[in-house]
Amino acid sequence: MRTTLKMAGNTTLSNLLDNYARVLKVQNQMAKGRRVINPSDDPLATNVGMRLDTLIQRLGQYNQNIGAGDSFLGLSDSALGNVNTIMNSAKSLVIGAASDTTTQEMRRANAVEMNNLLQEIVAIGNRKDGMRYLFGGTE
Repeated sequence: MRTTLKMAGNTTLSNLLDNYARVLKVQNQMAKGRRVINPSDDPLATNVGMRLDTLIQRLGQYNQNIGAGDSFLGLSDSALGNVNTIMNSAKSLVIGAASDTTTQEMRRANAVEMNNLLQEIVAIGNRKDGMRYLFGGTE
């Protein structure tokens, strides 16, 4: 087969266009700062990248869960500390009221105080962390 001047020119032009397309691809990769622009550029690297994105999302969710659990635990611990303090106050009232020297009026005052302490404990039991109850379940 004879190579004509036109065929040589077409081959040269085709090679120049191919080289220009590769240069544009590399410039695009450099401009975006990524080696893989389209999944078809490197399917294996795309797969690895997608797996890494999934792992990063999972780690982010783990961190959110840890933060929520830490907050919930801190609030619960504080609430139980308050209940402990209230129970100690109630114990002191009961011990004081059990004495023979306590009058009926003192016992009534102690009953009112015990009712107030009970209301405080109920209020603590109804505390929430955002939309979630600490001790009351869902309602």
